Amino acid sequence: MDMAVESGQLAGEACEVTSDKLVGFGSSVPAMSLGVVELPSELFRNELFGYIPAYNTAPPGPNPPVVSTLDSCHDLAEFAAKIKSDFGTMADLPHGLVVEDFIGNTLFGQVYRAKYNQQRGLDNVQEAKVMVKAWNYIRDELKFPPTPSAGCWRRTAQGRFHDEMKLLTEPSPLLPHDNIVKLIGSGLVNGRLAVVYDLDPLDTLRNILPQDDFDWVSRIKVAIQFASLVEAFHSQQLNLRNICADNLVLDKHFHPKLVDFGMLVGGDFGGISRGEFVHGCMGYKDPYVSDTVLAADVFSYGVLLLELVTKRAAFEREKHRVFLHAWAKNEYDKMTRLKEALPRRRKREDKLKYPSLVHESFTGSGFFYAKDGAEITKLALRCVSHSRAPTIKTVVKRLRQLEVAKILDL
Repeated sequence: MDMAVESGQLAGEACEVTSDKLVGFGSSVPAMSLGVVELPSELFRNELFGYIPAYNTAPPGPNPPVVSTLDSCHDLAEFAAKIKSDFGTMADLPHGLVVEDFIGNTLFGQVYRAKYNQQRGLDNVQEAKVMVKAWNYIRDELKFPPTPSAGCWRRTAQGRFHDEMKLLTEPSPLLPHDNIVKLIGSGLVNGRLAVVYDLDPLDTLRNILPQDDFDWVSRIKVAIQFASLVEAFHSQQLNLRNICADNLVLDKHFHPKLVDFGMLVGGDFGGISRGEFVHGCMGYKDPYVSDTVLAADVFSYGVLLLELVTKRAAFEREKHRVFLHAWAKNEYDKMTRLKEALPRRRKREDKLKYPSLVHESFTGSGFFYAKDGAEITKLALRCVSHSRAPTIKTVVKRLRQLEVAKILDL
């Protein structure tokens, strides 16, 4: 899948965004990352999310609110300009924006580190670190541009772009939340719809999960803050449907920021669009619950919580296609049976008194308490259970009752 990128510079240089095109690209940016990505109409394979069927089995919901004037747009530039006009608060891409390198894939696009010179007075120019996200187009989207009245509208890059602008610019109780990204500008980057976030990114949660310097306290902070964000969405009757480690980016202080809202349903956003072909991220989807209900987000969050404490991936293809939630249930059942079979004096040992799935590298670290390890394991397993899953509000309450959370006021 070779993608042409307009470039007049040597490989290894950063890319400077002029308003609608790139003038070069870094060697660390994949060749496909800033081009138009075409996907087969019936089935496509994504290395992060596996095989995704072409149709959603859940009944389609009502059509989302339609911005009828978009039907008259003839190209992407006109579309992007009209979106900014409709929502009123979006600026263009910052002048002199330089895309430095590729961070990772989200479910519907890619994210990049970037920078630009920010004018803060006549003689005060400061370099601002930001993040750029660009959307992938679905097959034939550019040949046959959809309109908001089309059934497929919300599953196109243009529909997802429109919904994100609506979410992140219109007045809402969600906007002040610390873990929602803040927008700086939007426009076209090498022909792709893109936004610039006010975020100096450390990395995606996916990339940083196995790293040793991502310590126990930082992981609990991420768990609590992201659960709080999911709770904020659920309080507005909004269902994210695509919670996964690839869609979360951490800043330099390990604060998680959600950067992909491409499957959002509920409230003013309506239900699942007709012909929706994505069921969520591989390994995070509850096979027994429709992803149109809020409990599906709780299941996905439970898998994410297991990833944080076990250092294992939600889906390990190279290990006989193992799903983390299935592995965790099996391992915990073995611990429980072992504890029951041992004499009473042995059961008093911390490892057996407080059975947990926490990775051994955390058990000797500062602010780790064996009781916390046991509690967070039980909480994660409740989230991925099919009969006694808690609400996300209960999850937040339980996490804040951990000893480490109370001591450090996380």
